Amino acid sequence: MKIFRVIGVCFFIFQTTLFAYAPLRLKSLPSNSIALATLLELHDDVYSNDINAFAEISLNSQLSFLGELSYRTFSFEQEMDASFNILHKGTNLSVSGFDTFLFGVKFFPVEFLGASLDWAIPIEKELGFQKFHSVSGEFLFLYPFTNWFEFSLAQEFCFYIPTDNFSLGSEIALQWQGIFKISKWRIEHIGEFRQRVKDSKNKSLAIPYQKQNDRFSALRFKTAIYRNLIEKSFDLDIGISYEVTKGFLYGKETGHKFSIESRFSW
Repeated sequence: MKIFRVIGVCFFIFQTTLFAYAPLRLKSLPSNSIALATLLELHDDVYSNDINAFAEISLNSQLSFLGELSYRTFSFEQEMDASFNILHKGTNLSVSGFDTFLFGVKFFPVEFLGASLDWAIPIEKELGFQKFHSVSGEFLFLYPFTNWFEFSLAQEFCFYIPTDNFSLGSEIALQWQGIFKISKWRIEHIGEFRQRVKDSKNKSLAIPYQKQNDRFSALRFKTAIYRNLIEKSFDLDIGISYEVTKGFLYGKETGHKFSIESRFSW
């Protein structure tokens, strides 16, 4: 039975390197917009670049549909110690391709209260970016306190569909955001506390070893600054952002993401 323990530990380490987490996305009322971004990410000594395309189309002030597509251009591994000394020669992981497609719907029956439902679909699971289908629902509260400050809260429930006899644990998250508007500038700050509330299970193992004991608590943050370039019948904004992507609380490594984004809205 010792072999099952070894396999279980190895599989758990492999799965945590493929930790499934959703990007921190701005909460907003139903609207019409298109966004294109290029992102540089550091995650567990792996440097990657993604290109993301996002679109939201509203049928009215209460209902909108959204979609997001992500493409990874490269991944490069370079391990360093705490003093930034290179520990071994860098490795080109030679992975590129479409990562995830997300489809969602957003509904606000009253002006400041709403809900959303998203389905994230992994496209090329063998590349190891996003290996699990996930379905997440959110309750949303958005309120513009003044002309220059907006605040929102969101409660998320996320469920992963079992893949290859592995069931990733369900998660809940509380997200808050503040938006500051100063002339043509816009500053966005998003924070999130995320908790895995159910242990993952590897059903390929014997029953006593299926439970992975991988519950976690995490704090994540994202800050972005945008500048409005055109403000007529449509808006064109360009900005930069920094995101703490993984954010484990208990001494584990934290991921980092830097992005440049353009938004077109009408």
